[in-house]
Amino acid sequence: YEINFLALSGAVVFDMWDDEIHIRDLPEDPPKNAALFRVIDSGYSAHAACNWIYLNEAGDRVRYRELYIQRMAAPEFAKMVAALSKSEIYDRDIADPACWSETQGNPVSVAEQFRRNGIPNITKADSRDERAGVSAVASTLFNSIARARGIPHSGGCAYFSSRCPHTIQEHKQATFR
Repeated sequence: YEINFLALSGAVVFDMWDDEIHIRDLPEDPPKNAALFRVIDSGYSAHAACNWIYLNEAGDRVRYRELYIQRMAAPEFAKMVAALSKSEIYDRDIADPACWSETQGNPVSVAEQFRRNGIPNITKADSRDERAGVSAVASTLFNSIARARGIPHSGGCAYFSSRCPHTIQEHKQATFR
């Protein structure tokens, strides 16, 4: 099967889904020395989300933790993400480009509010194609960091911890068979 990490927002990501392949019972914490990432969507009215991801030895993306919450201001959301992140050190935090805009008359961007509240190394998920989703940009960053660390690229398989029910449901719904 193939995962289309370059899918535009709203496009199909998987060409198939198999619980036996994609869902894994994983330890709560990632392996030591793994390349770690957080992918953050700062929605307020819509769900705000943070997905914790690591690259395994084969270069596969493993989503091991998730947070989905609604109606939480950016500073409180950032503090919650930082607390759930324990003492893990991340290669990159990736967020939607909208985080760099002023919101509701607030001159301080969501990205700056994140920086001030425990997520200091947030990176703009920017792309030449503005319609590309955060996943497309995240995939490019994962691949570049994997190359820098000497991690082989496996073709982009993705695994999900059984403790990530929202993410699993979201991906199942985006699958066509």
